[in-house]
Amino acid sequence: MGHEKGKLIHYFIIYFNKSRLLQIVLLLVEYNFIFYKLIKMPPRKRISYHENNEAMNTYIRDSQSTSIQIQMEAIKNAIRFFSHQSNFSIDCKFIENFPKNIYEEFERMSEGETDIAGCQEKKILFFDVFTFIFRNRNLVSDFRAQPFIHLLLKYIKIRNGNKFYSPILLIESIKYCTLHETNKVYFINENGMFNFYYNSYYVMANSTNVFWKIFESIYNLNKSHRSSLIHVKLTDSVSQIITQFSVKKELKCLGMLIIVLMMVRRLKLLNLIELDFDGFYTITELIYTKKLDHNNYHSYLDDLSKIWIYIIKGS
Repeated sequence: MGHEKGKLIHYFIIYFNKSRLLQIVLLLVEYNFIFYKLIKMPPRKRISYHENNEAMNTYIRDSQSTSIQIQMEAIKNAIRFFSHQSNFSIDCKFIENFPKNIYEEFERMSEGETDIAGCQEKKILFFDVFTFIFRNRNLVSDFRAQPFIHLLLKYIKIRNGNKFYSPILLIESIKYCTLHETNKVYFINENGMFNFYYNSYYVMANSTNVFWKIFESIYNLNKSHRSSLIHVKLTDSVSQIITQFSVKKELKCLGMLIIVLMMVRRLKLLNLIELDFDGFYTITELIYTKKLDHNNYHSYLDDLSKIWIYIIKGS
């Protein structure tokens, strides 16, 4: 219980410090008063080995049912029972016995299909599954968890398609997920945090430093994973951010662009991607000539200079 209350207080402090009272109210309404629920949660009793074993056996049995509804209930019950535990063996068994046809339904929805029975319920279930799998570090490097990362990255490309789900739970799970370098690569290749910000959770992401800490951590990718980056996708990602800034003229968007290009500079990737030099020059000119109405744009001048020096040197 103490952990949930601590997280609650932490997020309230972040939001109030950012003067986002109206956004807090909207979040509380939209996400079913998640804070109130955390406060009212009863204290949890200690779970015995026998109870854990029985609950897992029930999950394994019901996940093999021919009824999708029974399988869904099995998943929900397992998440409800095990979510406050950190047991590597249990987490492995959960993902190892995950119903294949439920995963296939998740996959269809991630491709944009909506003519699926109980589509909204299954979407919520997917996010419950993702946040359960990555509620801790247990499975961050497990190959069986990787398909769920790919699904999430597809889901958050769907504009306004995921606002029904708690952003706090999701951003926390992304934080754990991206502790593993390989998972950072997936997020970079699919422009995951940009899509999270603009397609799904603009209000939350714009209101908390947690989002930006994760963003910076992802693009602080270890050099040993440089070869795993897909250059065509990285080109597309940079182009998307430049285009978005050209339309929105937002400081946050410029921040994303700087973070991504500083990674390109650090990993020496400029010659491997097709940078929109005209678009980037236009952005730089707007900042240097102070044509944008924002006092904080000047804070990016140093980084812009470093990027241009790198571009001119071509190395």
